[in-house]
Formats: sequence, structure tokens, C-alpha cells
Amino acid sequence: MKNRILHSTIITVITWYVGYSQTMVTYVSPVFFQKNYMGLSYQHYSQNGRAILFSFHDHDPRFGNSNFHIHLYDNPFEEVQERYQRFSLYGNYYLNKRFSVAWEIPYHTSTRFFKEGEPYTLKGIGDVKIGATYHLYDSKLFKPKSTVQQISTLSIFGKFKSGKFNIANELNDIDPYLQAGTGSFDVAASLQHDILFKRLYFNAVLRYLHTGVSYYQLKLGNRYAFQLGGAYRILNRKNLQLNILSDVSYEKKQQDRLENKLIERPNQYQQILYSAGLLLNYSTWAIQIQTAVPVYRIYDDFMMQWKTNTAVKIFYTLN
Repeated sequence: MKNRILHSTIITVITWYVGYSQTMVTYVSPVFFQKNYMGLSYQHYSQNGRAILFSFHDHDPRFGNSNFHIHLYDNPFEEVQERYQRFSLYGNYYLNKRFSVAWEIPYHTSTRFFKEGEPYTLKGIGDVKIGATYHLYDSKLFKPKSTVQQISTLSIFGKFKSGKFNIANELNDIDPYLQAGTGSFDVAASLQHDILFKRLYFNAVLRYLHTGVSYYQLKLGNRYAFQLGGAYRILNRKNLQLNILSDVSYEKKQQDRLENKLIERPNQYQQILYSAGLLLNYSTWAIQIQTAVPVYRIYDDFMMQWKTNTAVKIFYTLN
């Protein structure tokens, strides 16, 4: 399989996860350079902490938010756990050696567990993402025999309002932090530089996520991130390769707003994440297991604390 998968590009993903929930942590994704592929992934993430819950009555925002009630439940003596799971089907297709288009269709399940009472679960298809990547520079195109390859890539993705964002409970209350979709059109952009040398790989990524305003005049805070990552191929046979993956990233999220007013539920943070995993390539198949943990974080208040985020991904190259 020599040169079939030329490299595994590490891309940190700031995921639009379940509704308006906290940003999922970063994870590593293999991208088959100049190869078309399809993939299936599973991601699991949970957080627990002081019960600070936000919801509102379903309403028509054309008449303003004065015609409905906002609920903020804050109990310092009660803890809750929120568990998020996501299955995603996605693909990437190269139109030429430097330009590709990509898509992702997610399915979300989110559950909130209380110490007393039944858990509350919402599930459904999430917001579809469509985007494109362009290799601004690829040294192999200019120096094919070079032992060191450098690639600079610009990526732009849009998240469309395809997932449910208005599922109400029996009291006609909507909790935006558990919905499958956000009800907003968001745009993410990243600039990435990769360096590949034999079995070693390094990369640096700058990323920005701009969120739109939803039907209910809710706006999830914009996000910024910077990542340094690397990989080392410890096994390199003809049809079998095994890579160790590792990266560290810094993320910052602004606070959520309702009609340009800050939401009282704490949701603004800064954090440094460390991620490690394995990537196994066999012929035209690849499987990746990745886990991320927070090593440093600053929250604006008593925010829920998460411990780990685990992702499993399977890829199949089409050419």
C-alpha cells in the first residue's frame, strides 16, 4: 500500500454538537491526501456538575421574547449529568489535486440524568455540514522528489439548519442545550500547515467558528482555537500501517446570548486540551481511536465539568 495513503493529516475539529451544548473537544481525523473517501464515526462525551438549567416556552419570536417565560433552574445542592452521543456519516471528494468538497450527516442523542426522577432524552438527525478545502501550497507539486513535504490548506464549512431545534417537553418548554440542531446557519474556517518527513508528521491549525442567530433569537458564542499536533508511524508494512497520534490545543468560547442579552447559564470558557490515539491503516481501510482530556480550563462560573471525549472513526478510500 506504499503511497496509497500518502499521509494522515491531523485536523482539529470544533464540533457543532448537540444543540447549544458546550463545544465538543478536539479530536484527530485522518484525511487521505488526494484520495476520495467515506467514513462513519461514533463520538461519546459526558459532563456533570451543579444543576444550572436554562429553558423557555415555545413562542413566536416575531412578537418578541416578552410573550413567553424564561426558566433558569439553579440548585447548588443538586448535580446532574449530561451525556451526548453522535453517529456521523461523511465523505470527501477531490475535484483536482488541490481542491475537494466534503459533507457530514450527524445523528445525535442527548440525555440529562438527575439524582431523582427519570432522565430526559432528545434524539434525531443533526445539522448537515457541507464545505470545501483547498491546498494553498503543496511542495510535492513543485518538488516531487523532496524528502520533506509541506502542505498549507484552507478549509471553509457551513452548517445548515436541518436538525430539530424546537422539541418541547410536556410543559411546552424548550431546552436549547439538548436539541439535535441549533436552528442557525454557522460558518467555520481553518488555516492549517502540515510537515511530513518519512514516518514523522507535524501540523499547526488556526480555527474560527462564527455562529448565526436561531429562530428563537439565540446565538451560541463564537469560538477560536489553535492546535499543535503530530504523529509517528510505528509500523510501516506494505498493506499495514500503525500511527501514534498526539496533539495539544487551546480553545476559547464566548458566552451565549438571547436577543443580544447574556444567558445566565454559565457557558463561556477557555481550555487547553490534550489528545492521544491510534490510527490503523489496512489496504483501503482505516480505523482511528482517539481520546481527549482537559489539562487546564477557566470557566466563567460553576460550569459543568467534563473529563474525557472519545471518538472512533472508520474510513474507506474510493480510489
